[in-house]
Amino acid sequence: MQHRYHDIALDVIPIHLGGDLNSAGVLYISDRHIPDVNTTGVVDIFVRRVLVRANDASFLPPWAKFVRGVIDSPDLQPTAARDGVQTEPTLSPSYRRLQAAIGRLIIDRLIELSREDPVRFRQINRWHHYHLKGM
Repeated sequence: MQHRYHDIALDVIPIHLGGDLNSAGVLYISDRHIPDVNTTGVVDIFVRRVLVRANDASFLPPWAKFVRGVIDSPDLQPTAARDGVQTEPTLSPSYRRLQAAIGRLIIDRLIELSREDPVRFRQINRWHHYHLKGM
């Protein structure tokens, strides 16, 4: 990840979803202070191991401005030009459900950190407290 995004991970969130939301990947919480309200979290989106969109800023929840990562899901539908993924529920019913599941993974990981590694959670909170409050 450091070669791709050039920052250090404060924490790593693995993605292993099965069943009707088959997805894999990794997210991480960036060490960069991100005070700008116009900043967004970004992910590289792959469909069946083929990159369809690098630095996608619309996939993660709006409050997840401190998260970066890579997601690969065969359930997403690429656009005709293969430069993005279908976001319309009629064309790609998995898109919104996958977005919600990824948001829930981030929240669950932060809750887990607050309980099991409060020192790391405090560090993340110190760096990203504006966005955590927005969550």
